[in-house]
Amino acid sequence: MTISSCIVNSNCVFAEDNIRKRSVLTWPTQSGKTLSYAINVCRKAFQKASLYPHCRENVDDYSVLMDSCTEDIKITIAGDIKYYVTGNNGQLVLPDYVTSNICPSECSMKGRCHQGQCMCNSGYHGPDCSVKVGSVPFIHFVYGEDDVDSLCDIRQEDCRTSYIIADNLMYSPDLQCRVQYLKMENGKLVDDKGKGHILVKGMFTSFNELECSLPPSGLSNGAVVAGFKISISTDGLQFSNEETLIIFDSLCQACKEDGNCTLKPNTCEIDEQCRKKGEQNSKQQICNPSVTQHDWTTDQRVQEIDHFTANLTGCECVDDPGAFTCACCQNAGCPCASKSPHQCVDCTHIDECGKYPDIFNI
Repeated sequence: MTISSCIVNSNCVFAEDNIRKRSVLTWPTQSGKTLSYAINVCRKAFQKASLYPHCRENVDDYSVLMDSCTEDIKITIAGDIKYYVTGNNGQLVLPDYVTSNICPSECSMKGRCHQGQCMCNSGYHGPDCSVKVGSVPFIHFVYGEDDVDSLCDIRQEDCRTSYIIADNLMYSPDLQCRVQYLKMENGKLVDDKGKGHILVKGMFTSFNELECSLPPSGLSNGAVVAGFKISISTDGLQFSNEETLIIFDSLCQACKEDGNCTLKPNTCEIDEQCRKKGEQNSKQQICNPSVTQHDWTTDQRVQEIDHFTANLTGCECVDDPGAFTCACCQNAGCPCASKSPHQCVDCTHIDECGKYPDIFNI
């Protein structure tokens, strides 16, 4: 039969007419799930991942991952309800023959999945068969509570916990962290041989992450730089490579991941403490970075302070509670606050604030 006769007689059925076309899945799905539902599920799943803070910043196209995740949900979780069964709570769930054969990381391709557990090949062990027998953990990086690689800002956190991303990890009652004290010496962090190192118990959190509690660093708000070198062991005998966690105060220090810390402009480092510009000691000396960043400077203008201003700095700022870099008032004077932070005036003449900048500016 020719094509032309088929057209004339209108009674031909071509082979492709009998091919079942694959249906195109759309939102909402047959189970009533929407795209916004899928995005929310994916976002929560991503955020639970231990590497999320690092991957989120370094993955070139995050939207591609989100699209892939939502597409998976469209096809599986929120897809054709005929593949689901009703659970004990009345909700639709995947059948046992599916869930019983789901294993972590697909057993790292070094074992087989049996009833939800990995049966590892010879020479490998661990819940996901990822650890080679006899291997030592390898640390990729260490970070503090503020999720910045190798750094922890004592002004933002207490820096008493380190988070370690590593390979060849598995749960073990012998999981340990070896913590070596570091100190700043000639501008570099070196081993503090006087304090040495301590061993603390590691907390296994995932196949590639654990937590180590840290001892007090000796730093508090105002202190400059210290740190720890950290290594880990799953058997208490063989330890991994060492990685450094630098603990610093961002008030006066700018630190990089390589351990290079520099003193910020308009601050001082005096007596191993960070000082703000204008901060005053009991001898009425001030931090004056324009003169030196490493010692107190005698303020020659102290003798010029007027009837209402006792000191240029040293008292709490009314518009910045917790900062003691503003003028101290006397004789019932009132602080000028942000308009002239180092000046006090007669409370009935606030308009005097800002006058005589050669006296009241630091």
